[in-house]
Amino acid sequence: MTDYLGNQYASVAPWRARGLGVVWLRAMPEHVSGRQGTRVERLEAAVAVQEASFVLEARTAPGPDAPLRARLATLQITQVLREDDPSFKISMLRRACGLSPTGLRNGIRTVAYPVSQLARRLRGG
Repeated sequence: MTDYLGNQYASVAPWRARGLGVVWLRAMPEHVSGRQGTRVERLEAAVAVQEASFVLEARTAPGPDAPLRARLATLQITQVLREDDPSFKISMLRRACGLSPTGLRNGIRTVAYPVSQLARRLRGG
């Protein structure tokens, strides 16, 4: 789909969630976005009226049809950042709300993400 707010976003790798065990995360859109403008314009319009949100779910397995374990949070998008914005960072080492990465892929990411961020800083980005 060509709409940021019309897609479901899922983790490929599993996570360990306090009280739930190993789960796969899926972010489900809460609102249907408009159909006018580019996908960035639609996202910006939804942010402006506070309708750019997703429900973060814990599923028992990967895939869109996996059974739901729990709804964990509502994720509210409050602003749109440019892809080269230096304040945008991903950290696998931050373990918010009892979530921690687990499995081989996430193990690789815990090393690869900090190394790529260091490389970005070293090249001046």
